[in-house]
Amino acid sequence: MMDEELAGRATKTLGVGDLPLEGKKSVMDFQSNNTSSRDIQESDLPIEGEGDQRMIVASDNKKTTKKKRCLIITLVVMLLILIGVCVGVVVTLSGGKDKSGDSEKFTAASGNGDSITMNDGSSGTVDDLIDSGGSSPKPPSPFPARNPTPVPITRTKVEDVKDYVISRQISKREDLTRDGSPQDLAAMFMAEDVYPLPDETTFYNDTIFWTERYVATVFYYSMGGKSWTNEFNFLTPNMTTCQWGQTYMRPSGLFRVGIGCTRNFRIGDITLDQNNLVGSLPAELGFLSEIRYFSIISNSVSGTFPDRLKYWRKLIIFDAYANSLSGEIPEWIANWSTIRSIRLSSNELSGTLPPGMKNLTEVSFMFLDDNLFEGSLDNLGNCRKLTSLYLEDNDFEQKVDSNFLPNLSLLLRFDVSDNELTGEVPVHLFSGGLLDVLDIHGNQLTSFPDTIPKGNRSLGFLALQFNPLEGAFPTNTISNMVDLDHLDLTSTSLTGTMPIELGTLTKLNYLFLADTAFISGTIPDDYENLNFLMDLSLKHADRIGPIPAWFGSFQKMILLDLDDNQLSGTIPSVLGNMTRLNFLMLHRNILLGTVPQELGNLQRMQYLFLDHNDLTGDISSLCSGDPKKHRITSDCAAPSNEIICTCCAVCCDDEEESKDCNIHHENDYFAGLEPQWSTTFSRLDYSTGGIVYEFVDFNITD
Repeated sequence: MMDEELAGRATKTLGVGDLPLEGKKSVMDFQSNNTSSRDIQESDLPIEGEGDQRMIVASDNKKTTKKKRCLIITLVVMLLILIGVCVGVVVTLSGGKDKSGDSEKFTAASGNGDSITMNDGSSGTVDDLIDSGGSSPKPPSPFPARNPTPVPITRTKVEDVKDYVISRQISKREDLTRDGSPQDLAAMFMAEDVYPLPDETTFYNDTIFWTERYVATVFYYSMGGKSWTNEFNFLTPNMTTCQWGQTYMRPSGLFRVGIGCTRNFRIGDITLDQNNLVGSLPAELGFLSEIRYFSIISNSVSGTFPDRLKYWRKLIIFDAYANSLSGEIPEWIANWSTIRSIRLSSNELSGTLPPGMKNLTEVSFMFLDDNLFEGSLDNLGNCRKLTSLYLEDNDFEQKVDSNFLPNLSLLLRFDVSDNELTGEVPVHLFSGGLLDVLDIHGNQLTSFPDTIPKGNRSLGFLALQFNPLEGAFPTNTISNMVDLDHLDLTSTSLTGTMPIELGTLTKLNYLFLADTAFISGTIPDDYENLNFLMDLSLKHADRIGPIPAWFGSFQKMILLDLDDNQLSGTIPSVLGNMTRLNFLMLHRNILLGTVPQELGNLQRMQYLFLDHNDLTGDISSLCSGDPKKHRITSDCAAPSNEIICTCCAVCCDDEEESKDCNIHHENDYFAGLEPQWSTTFSRLDYSTGGIVYEFVDFNITD
C-alpha cells in the first residue's frame, strides 16, 4: 500500500487557488470629508452710510493683494525650475552606478557550492540570497501581461543578464563566458524574454520568479532540451514558468509532467521521465529551494551530484532510476532530511554509504540496487521508517548477525541479494511482524538459525539460493512461517533429510530445492498438501522412487522440474490433468514404459524434456500447435529409435550421442535463476499466463 501511495507522488488536484491571478489589483476606497457653510449673522451686514467708504478701501486693498500674489507665484515657479534642474543633474550623475549597489543586499550561492556569502559578509540560505530585498516581506506583484511586445535584443542586455547572475553567484563566470554553454544560451533567452531583469525597484517575489525561470532555462539546455521527446512548452516566451509543462488525466487523478509549481508560483516539481534527457545536472538547480519532487527516470543523465543540491531541504521524492550517474553519494545528503523516497537504481554510483544517511529519518523507500557500492550498511541503521530497502547487485560487505540493522522494524521488503555478505540468515528481522520479502540470495551466508520467531504471519518471500549454507535445515521453527508462499534453497549445502515440515506451509506456490545436499530419498508424501504450488523444482536433489500420482491434483502448477535424479517406474497418466502445465522436465532419470498419451492434453506445454530415460512409444500427438513455441526432447535418435517423434527439437540415443544432444545434456535449465522482485516476483523471456519465466543454461552437475 505504501508503494501505491508513493507511486502517486506527482498526482495533484488542481484548484482555483493553484492558478495564477493576472491583472489583480488592490483597490482603496476613499471617503470625502464634507464641511457645512456657516449661517449669515447680523454682524455680517453692512452699516448704514458706510457703503461707499468700504468700496474704496476694498478696491485699494484688492490691487495691493493682486501684486503680492503675482510676485509670490513668480518666485515659486523659479524655485521649482531650479529644483528640477538639480534633480536632473543628480539622476544623470548616478545613472552609471552599478545596479548591484548597497541597496541590493543579496547574492547567490558561491561558485563552488560549499557556502553562501552575502555582500555584507554574513551567511545565509538560498532563500536569503534571493529574498533579502527588504527586511519585511512584500506581497507578490502580478505576473506581466501574457503578450507584451518584447524589447529587441542587444548585446548590452545579454551582458546585463550575465553580470546580474554572476554578481549573485547563480552561475560561474567561466560558464557564462563560454560560447554555446547552457548558461550562455540561457542568458540570451532571458535577455529577450518578456520578464524584465530585476533591479532595486523589483518586488522580491518577482526576483525569485526571474531567477527560477533562468535556472529552468539552464536545466533545459544542460539536458539537451532541443532533442527531448517532448519539450512540454519549455522556453515558450509568452508563458509563465509554471506553464512549462502539461497535465494528464490518470485513474488516480491529474498528473503533471514538466514543471509543476506550488501555490506561491515557485517551482516545486520537475518530472521528465523517459524523455531523452542527455547531459549532467547543472549546479544552478540548487536555487530551486522549494522543490519537492524530482523525477528523471530512464534517461541518459550522467555526471555526479552537484553540491548545490544540498539546498533542496524540502525534497520529498528523488527518482533517477536507470541513468548514468557516477561518483559517490555526497555527505551533504544529510540535508535531505525530509525525503521519503530516493531511487538511484541502475546507475554507476560507487563508494560507501556516507554517515550523512543517518539523518534520513523520514525515508520510507530506498532503492540503491544495481550500482557499484561497497562497504557496510551500518549508516542505514537510523532510517527507522524504512519499509522498502533494495540493495541488490552491489559489493556490500558485512557480517550478518543479530546486530544487523536491528532498528528497521518497519521493513516490508528487503532485497540485498548478490552482494558479499557473510554470517547467518537474519531471522531476527522476522520478529517485527511486518517483513514480507527477504531476498538475500547470492551472498556468502553459511548458517540458517533454527530460531524463527513464532506468530510470524507476514513473511511471504524468502530467497536464500546460491549461499553456502551448511548444517541442518531449521525444522523446529520453519513451520512458524505460516504465510510463506515462496521458498528458494537452490544450490545450498543444507544437510539432513528433505524436510517434511515444509508440507505444513500450505500457502506455498513456489518451492525450489534444486541442487541441495539432502540425504537421498523419495519425494516426501507430506508435500501432497501443497496443492497451491505453481512451481516445484527438485532438480539434482538425489530423489529416488516413483513419481507420485498425487501430482495430478496440482491444478495450478505451471512448472514441474524433476530433472537429473534417480526416479523410476512409469510416468503417471494423471499428469495429463495438470492442464496449466507449461514446463515438464523429466529427463535424466531411469523412467520406463510408454509415454502416456494423456500428456497430449497439456495444450499450454512449451518445454517437455523426456530424454535419457528408457521410455518408448509414439509422441507425435504431442506435436500439435506451433512448433516454434514448443521444445520437446526425447530418445528418438538412431539406431535405437526408442521414441517416435516428428517434432522433437533434439533427438538423443543412449548409445551414440549426437552433438545437439550432448549440448542439451551438458546444460541444466533453471527456471528463475535470477528472479526479479519489484512489486511482485517475475522471471524473464517466456510469458505464460501473466507469469514470466527465465531458462538459463547453467551446469551444476559436473
